[in-house]
Amino acid sequence: MGFSNTLYQTTCPLHKNFFAPTLTAQSKNAPKNLSPAFEISIAYSITNNNNRKQTYEEASNELKTLFTIGFTKKTAEQFFTMLKSNGVMRVLDVRINNTSQLSRFSIYPDIKFFLSLFDIEYEHSKLFTPDPFVLKKYREGKITWAEYEERFDNLMDERGAVDRIRDFEFDIDRCCLLCAEESAKFCHRRLVAELISETVEDTIIEHLGDPLWNMRLSF
Repeated sequence: MGFSNTLYQTTCPLHKNFFAPTLTAQSKNAPKNLSPAFEISIAYSITNNNNRKQTYEEASNELKTLFTIGFTKKTAEQFFTMLKSNGVMRVLDVRINNTSQLSRFSIYPDIKFFLSLFDIEYEHSKLFTPDPFVLKKYREGKITWAEYEERFDNLMDERGAVDRIRDFEFDIDRCCLLCAEESAKFCHRRLVAELISETVEDTIIEHLGDPLWNMRLSF
């Protein structure tokens, strides 16, 4: 799990199948319900297997958007507004402990109720939770992030995560991975998102409220 296939960018993804900008996101021909990352990016033409340039609308409709979010340093208003305004349909909680009193508005079962007010489904996924012992060692500085990432990848292999992702009974599009960290850069939710994007074709990753890590394409 790494960055060899994709280049992160704060405005728009770069990929060999994408061509030069053809119109701005403010154009009357662009979709109106763009996510924040698309709103600050520009429209593209994309080539399919027949080497035919598709329209922006055709290309965007073929892509799936997987979001991630951390509740730290966000008010309840900011948190739920981000989810609703980006059209999130399901929150997949990847925290080890979703009942901690430190979780504030994201404590279970309160968060499930709050999300239901916005017609957003909630699920706590133990499949994607990290090993608490390994996480503790990382937080105590006993292992590096690279070591933590390697151990997490191994854990996903042991759990057969890729096969279980393929067997998901719900559409990954408009799903949002929830954890605590403000930034996804050093949070296992990014590793989970990358694993999903490598398994589910044509998936864009957008880290809400985290301008350092905007979007990624998987082909």
